[in-house]
Amino acid sequence: MKIIIVTGRSRTIGNFYDTLINPIKGYFKDKNINFQTIHFADQVKKDNNNDNLYIGIFNHVPLTCMPKNYIMYVIEPLNNIDENMFNQIKNASQILVYMKNMLSINENIIYHQFSYHKSIENMYNLDIKLIKKTRDLIMIGTINDKRTKLFNLLKINKYDIFCPNIEGYPRGIFEKEQDILLYSSKIVLLNNYYKNDIQYPRMIYNSANKIFFIYILNDDDNENLLDDVYNNLLVTCNSKNMFEVINYYLENEDKRIENVNILYDYVKNNLNVNLYLNI
Repeated sequence: MKIIIVTGRSRTIGNFYDTLINPIKGYFKDKNINFQTIHFADQVKKDNNNDNLYIGIFNHVPLTCMPKNYIMYVIEPLNNIDENMFNQIKNASQILVYMKNMLSINENIIYHQFSYHKSIENMYNLDIKLIKKTRDLIMIGTINDKRTKLFNLLKINKYDIFCPNIEGYPRGIFEKEQDILLYSSKIVLLNNYYKNDIQYPRMIYNSANKIFFIYILNDDDNENLLDDVYNNLLVTCNSKNMFEVINYYLENEDKRIENVNILYDYVKNNLNVNLYLNI
């Protein structure tokens, strides 16, 4: 069987799919299994050969171009799935999912909580030791009202915070430029775009790269949403204690270093891609 891994990048949207696909590539490389890579979504063409197994992200691939035999990496929550994606999931041989509610569409699931592989560590070969912590706080990600409100609240309270999506880069920054920004901040702030949809991709990437982050629950999130997530090792807060938690970690670098080392060990040993995949 021929294996084709689909990164599924768009040519018009900034790329972060490599950070999700690299652990899957690493899984096959570690087992000395050969595969071909298709980087862009518009390179995926209809293929009726059942001996060709496609694995990857198909968000930007039209249904008419989908191959016959494929494992779909579902990276969107159920409430953000359009008709095209619904049918892609339904027709897939198997689906890689981080939420088991996809069972209602396709029962052939591989539970895959965005996983660790050494290939997502320092992907752009930066000289990390030379990058100084020049910012206190950063927020990265697509903006909505909740994130804008959070940013403005911190800004009004005189925090040194930067969000590229709000300040000059409405489509965001990606790849090497994003990593430089992550490493140059004392604290990365995470919060949910969709209600109760945990930011697993950013959590695994930050943890694998020893980037300290605080997870801020929105007022509409379940207050127990992060209970038992990452073995309760996350630094979390909500709107009521946000300033207190942020101030504490801004003032205590040793606690930030302690946390990133603990989280790194946890994801490396407990969220390794080899514990999820058996393809």
